[in-house]
Amino acid sequence: MRTPDRSSPLFLASASTRLPTRARGLVRGAVLLATLLCAAGCSRPVLVGVVVSDTGAAAPYGEKVRRGLEVALDDLRAAGGVGARIRLLYRDDATNPDVGAQVTRELIEKEGVRLVIGAVSSPVTLRIAPLCQSRRTILLSPTSSSPAITAAGDWIYRNYPSDTLEGTSLADFARDLGFRRVAVLAVQNEFGAGLSKVFAERFEGDTRRVIRSLAYREGDVETFGVLAEQLRLLSPDGVYVAGYADDTAGILRALRDAGVRAVVLGTSSMTAEAVRRAGPAAEGFVFPETSFDPQSLRPAARRFVAAYRARFHEDPDGFAAHAHDALKLLAVAMEREGSADPESVRRGLNAIEDYPGAAGPVAFDENGDVVQYPRLFIVNHGHAEPYDRFIEGGGTLPVPAAN
Repeated sequence: MRTPDRSSPLFLASASTRLPTRARGLVRGAVLLATLLCAAGCSRPVLVGVVVSDTGAAAPYGEKVRRGLEVALDDLRAAGGVGARIRLLYRDDATNPDVGAQVTRELIEKEGVRLVIGAVSSPVTLRIAPLCQSRRTILLSPTSSSPAITAAGDWIYRNYPSDTLEGTSLADFARDLGFRRVAVLAVQNEFGAGLSKVFAERFEGDTRRVIRSLAYREGDVETFGVLAEQLRLLSPDGVYVAGYADDTAGILRALRDAGVRAVVLGTSSMTAEAVRRAGPAAEGFVFPETSFDPQSLRPAARRFVAAYRARFHEDPDGFAAHAHDALKLLAVAMEREGSADPESVRRGLNAIEDYPGAAGPVAFDENGDVVQYPRLFIVNHGHAEPYDRFIEGGGTLPVPAAN
């Protein structure tokens, strides 16, 4: 027979009936105090730090991340439970690794945060990952894709697919289209380097090669024309642009102005706004998106899309969906373990299998990476549409090598 816990309120309450009147009053007071302390602990806010890019190159994605988190927070508050106690503490990393490290350290050391969502960009996430790993603080990125994050530590997670999957899928696409000579333009950071490496390793073969790989500084618009002219002289079948949306829009215009006829491939960082800015130069541009589909009939996706539209009067994108899922995943882990302690949340995250997220089913592998394969889109008449739908409708891509 298990020995009762003599310090528990339940034991004290039952034992008080066997004590003298004055003693019973003291015990009842102790029971009341214990109950109040429990209530206070149960209602204590669960602090979740959010390292987000409100400014800098990743600001367009940061805004979507914030919106996705707010929709998730609304859901959690309505549902009750531990998720309703979550309080988000936002910090702007300015898309700068040094700033990201500073604000993350402040969240951990000054605010006592042990659960962090972020960062938006891979370079910032890679910078703050060692801080979180050494402080045994969970870091869950909803948008960072660098392959290097896979080895960042066992306290580091992401529910956004690694560039290993994205780069591989674009290289396979280029091979299937019959590309023989491809040029690569990559932004000078971990994001660009990781994607271009994965793409090249997958693409190259006996009859296929990357004929030139050029790097550019983020936002260095003045160099785009020079790079485009170099590629025009090379006459590649395809150009793979491993960069962010704003730069990609400028590069598309520069390539078309220079007369480059190659099919241009891009990354999942592309946005509808960047497509609009690129204008006619974006026609035929192919890029991947994550598994999020705003037209999906899955219940989780439909609920998220409806809530997002009601609050922001526009359709959500993949960045918002993954941010929404990130906060929900933390709450699911807390509920599973009955605790917001980081060790418990970590066990809960590791135990998640096929969680029905807005962006698709979620499960983490042994490295804390989500396994979700991207979907390809093509810009057709100014709007992005699924590539398979484009082909089914009779669309074709003019590949120079096939002409």
